[in-house]
Amino acid sequence: MAATILVAGCILVFALWLPLTALAKITAFIMLVIFALLNFSLVVIKLRREQPQTGVTQFPLWCPAVGFLLCVGLIAFQLLV
Repeated sequence: MAATILVAGCILVFALWLPLTALAKITAFIMLVIFALLNFSLVVIKLRREQPQTGVTQFPLWCPAVGFLLCVGLIAFQLLV
């Protein structure tokens, strides 16, 4: 409950005092960081080489690795421009 109120307060502050373009850039940056962390965690899980449960879809290691590298590249591009 407290986390929801804190996030809602932060969103309210950002929405009231930032221009729309800055708000869009911040949102895109946060989403890229989240996707990069997600893909990195998938790489770590894949490298553990544990046996998956039955009925779980398997993807090769390069899929989350490429996703992680693309997200990191886009984050770097966004920070440089």
